[in-house]
Amino acid sequence: RLQGGSDEQGPSAPLTGSHPRVREGYQHGLKYGRAQHCPGVQMDVEDQGLELKRTVVNFREVGKTACAFANAHGGRIVIGVADNGEVVGVPDDATDSLQQRLEESLQQISPVPLHRISVEHDGGKRTVTVEVQRVGQGAFCTYDGIVYYRTGSVNSKLNGRTLQEFLMDR
Repeated sequence: RLQGGSDEQGPSAPLTGSHPRVREGYQHGLKYGRAQHCPGVQMDVEDQGLELKRTVVNFREVGKTACAFANAHGGRIVIGVADNGEVVGVPDDATDSLQQRLEESLQQISPVPLHRISVEHDGGKRTVTVEVQRVGQGAFCTYDGIVYYRTGSVNSKLNGRTLQEFLMDR
């Protein structure tokens, strides 16, 4: 069982996370609302706050993306959706293990950002959504000791002068 709820969590499922400084940034609720879908209608395209994945092959990349979202403005990772927005779904028998592996990936971020993992239904297909909150003022997250930041639809590794400016702005 995952932290914060069951396999299928609704909008009121609790966020999970760790550090008290991280929690400061989440007093206004989720920055990005749930996508409202109609069967057969495509989702949004990837952007600053949305990462779409048909499947997850590399869970480290999910951790890096979640870290980048936490350091930027928060965001959603939706599994079961192609990059073009077509909902392809996640097999019913894979949702539980997928949620567990996603949670394990998020636990590698330090400190762990507040987040929610939920299963949603879209036209008979299941998608798994990871919603990540922005960390609070003065805090930042790392993945494997590296600071990542979301810019557009790209996760950037911050180092040198860029990292220095990012830390000074926090």
